[in-house]
Amino acid sequence: MLNMRYGLRGKGTTLQDTQNKRAISDSFYLLDFDMARDFSPSGPVLEVNSSIIQQFAKEYHKIIYQLFRWSVTPKYISMIAEETS
Repeated sequence: MLNMRYGLRGKGTTLQDTQNKRAISDSFYLLDFDMARDFSPSGPVLEVNSSIIQQFAKEYHKIIYQLFRWSVTPKYISMIAEETS
């Protein structure tokens, strides 16, 4: 299951900027992608195994990253690359 929240958030909305450790109170466009998987109680029982969990996380990360890259401009990607280096 993929849950997407997106849209313009106006002034008065506060978001914590984890990179710069400051609160953002100006208008901004939110992209929030969350992915989860439900396991049916009637389906096969899966062992809780860290390597299985890591594999699901890798698959979900790949999908979400592709959605993110599709959603933003190359200019934005270069801007955040400069901020994180």
